[in-house]
Amino acid sequence: MEQKKEEQNSEEVRICKLLGGDIDGDYCRIPLKFYRSSNNCSEMFGKVSKEGSCDIKIEHLIRLKSDNKYTDK
Repeated sequence: MEQKKEEQNSEEVRICKLLGGDIDGDYCRIPLKFYRSSNNCSEMFGKVSKEGSCDIKIEHLIRLKSDNKYTDK
């Protein structure tokens, strides 16, 4: 069970890195230079922070992949 959680976390980290972001707690924080607008951020189930980054909850990263919107292929 613990191994599956680690695998999922590493997959989420990989997706976050593909989007140009970094993991910070329960969020993937994507700098402004890697997304076009607040609409683009909300399409990825995120919201724009006061600092300008697009903050996406980690649990939504796998959903982005399953929706096949953001892949590395």
